[in-house]
Amino acid sequence: MSTAADTERLTSTASAAFQPGLPVGAQLLLLVQGATSLAAGPQPRHLLQEVLEESGYNVQLLWLEPRDAQGPSDPAEWARAAASATSAPFASSASAPEVLLIEVAAEQEAQAFALAQELKALPVFSTTPLVLLGGAGGAAQTEAALAAGAVDYLARPLRPRDLLARLGQLIQGARAQGRGQPAQPQALAQALDAFGQASLVVQESSGRCVWHTSLARDLMLQYFSAGHFERGRLPPELMLWLHREALRRRAGADSKTLTVLPQAHAGALPKAPAVLALGPKRLSFALHAMDADSVGEGCWLIVLRESDDAALLHGLIHAFGLAAREAELLYWAVKGKDPRELAAVLGSSAAEVQGGLQTMLIKLGVSTLGAAVALAAERVKGLSRSA
Repeated sequence: MSTAADTERLTSTASAAFQPGLPVGAQLLLLVQGATSLAAGPQPRHLLQEVLEESGYNVQLLWLEPRDAQGPSDPAEWARAAASATSAPFASSASAPEVLLIEVAAEQEAQAFALAQELKALPVFSTTPLVLLGGAGGAAQTEAALAAGAVDYLARPLRPRDLLARLGQLIQGARAQGRGQPAQPQALAQALDAFGQASLVVQESSGRCVWHTSLARDLMLQYFSAGHFERGRLPPELMLWLHREALRRRAGADSKTLTVLPQAHAGALPKAPAVLALGPKRLSFALHAMDADSVGEGCWLIVLRESDDAALLHGLIHAFGLAAREAELLYWAVKGKDPRELAAVLGSSAAEVQGGLQTMLIKLGVSTLGAAVALAAERVKGLSRSA
């Protein structure tokens, strides 16, 4: 439901948000997690509906909470009820809803994501762009929204100008494709970029990067040094992961993330190893299928997320009284590195690594590296073998 702050913000900017060139007259279906139902009869109006209609859109509003036991009670029922409810006012394909909007109620994001999946599974909505509105936001929520079939997730506070601009991009892009014109996936990149998402779209067959957000570009340049991304291609290790995970998705299995460490750039160190840890930072990649209308045929959306485990290093230092280098050795040992790999990761000689490991084992009071790993994972919260 909209908060008082949302109400003041939307009403004060609704008239200023109207932009020339918007697809006036477009049909929208707005689903709201509220206190009424999809049952027949007059429905209360909603502030967002009024803002959109003032901007020239035709909006059908459906409330999602059942009024009584006879109303829909789960996302699958809501999706079917939404399809049924749209059959009368949007009877022809020419006037079918061009965008689906779901306003996310506080602490009900999981239910909204489930509804999005159910809606996209219905033939009537399978090619209709879907946008989630008003949740808490954040990288994890955006990834979940994209995985559920949404093309965007606009978090609170909702800004009418941003919402109208995004709707205009989606509708104009879909209409252009309907006229046989090429899609414009850059609009999606701009929207994700505006909300701080590190994302890129690549062609599965060639590994060519179709578009990327600026944050994704910065991270790719930081973590990969061989120049593939600068030439518009995925690095080889990412290509192998993409092909493997695309096959897994087609087989109905959940895809697995890929995690990498920063690489040393040419000239940074003499005879630098292929992968050099510059600290506890690491970059993870998650694969998401998207509508061809949004990203193009044969393309996948990849969402990047950077993690920094500096706090875990400090936890090792304080838990066992380790020196900084000893904590690094233990950290990467927990992540599955053997002594040879530890030398490469930390840029140290084998003798230095062996000496550091011996000192670290004495401080932990154990005799083997495996025992040290088990003790560290038990004593330091959040530390695990998942890299």
